[in-house]
Amino acid sequence: MILHAVGETFDSQHKTIADYCAELTEPVVRRRFVFAVVRNPWERAVSWYLFFGLQADPCRLVPFADWIIKRDPAKHTEGEPLFPFDQMSFCRNSSGEVLIDTFMRFESLDADFVPVAERLGVSPIIPDGGRNEKMEAARQREAMYDQFQLPRIDLVSIAKDYRSAYTTQASIDAVARLEQGVIDRFGYDFSPCS
Repeated sequence: MILHAVGETFDSQHKTIADYCAELTEPVVRRRFVFAVVRNPWERAVSWYLFFGLQADPCRLVPFADWIIKRDPAKHTEGEPLFPFDQMSFCRNSSGEVLIDTFMRFESLDADFVPVAERLGVSPIIPDGGRNEKMEAARQREAMYDQFQLPRIDLVSIAKDYRSAYTTQASIDAVARLEQGVIDRFGYDFSPCS
């Protein structure tokens, strides 16, 4: 979404600032205007689950609470993918220094992007980027459960409200451990569904 808004067509592949420093040199990166988007860690974890879980074999899809606990490096099972959950790790150079000039929050991205767009001289309108596709993918996956008579995981509900995925305190705590840096820096907290 942001790449399209700033007129870039390359795929960043979720590179870290350390990756860019290695490719371009750190002095070059320091001279550029560098911005990043952070997201509520609990919502981000559910988004990753929906993205990776919906690509998985339906017979291997596990409830979110089990899935997120397996992402914790301390509880990681060999053979399971280990995703980089710590958003702040993407923002640090090899010495651990944060090299981001401006942070935007995903939850207020349209408003937070306006000053960035002004600085870059681009339109402040962010394209949709397929936000509704996640809901449709969840519906299609649930139809597969019915077809193959698999135990159902309510993907549509968690796509609508990420908090409903957190059925155990352990799953809430796992994200808090994995994302402590962004939680501390930006004051995110977990608020249960009302």
